[in-house]
Amino acid sequence: MRLPLLIVAALYALTLSSSSFAQANPLYFLITPPEQVSSTKKVEVAEVFRYACIHCAEFQAYVDSWRKRLDSDKVDFVYLPAPYNPLYQQLARGYYAADVLVAVEKTHRGVFEAIHARGYRIQNFNDVVALYQSLGVPSQEFQKTAGDFFVD
Repeated sequence: MRLPLLIVAALYALTLSSSSFAQANPLYFLITPPEQVSSTKKVEVAEVFRYACIHCAEFQAYVDSWRKRLDSDKVDFVYLPAPYNPLYQQLARGYYAADVLVAVEKTHRGVFEAIHARGYRIQNFNDVVALYQSLGVPSQEFQKTAGDFFVD
């Protein structure tokens, strides 16, 4: 059985409220030895996901619950979309545009729900724009941001 592509990796010593979390969840692993990727001394936890992945969609409720218990003074939590093909690249572009627009918190779960619970089909970037518009992100601003240098 293949594991879902949802992986959370701690890039520094994992000192969370539940120190046995990584041991109890086989989808999570520690990167050993830890690699420092920024000047902060916080632990960076990165969740690799795909909006088209049903496992990622089903697991999002657990991620949301777990994130609420993280100590933000010690942990930086980031999402990392996995753009394995042209369709996933369009969804990743949508995620990064939402991130620049500070809209991820209000749209992330909604994108999963639209695709997996409501059957919203993504065939091109116009579908991504329409999806984010339905989640409250102005389409003109979203399209402009999605073509921005930082999103690329």
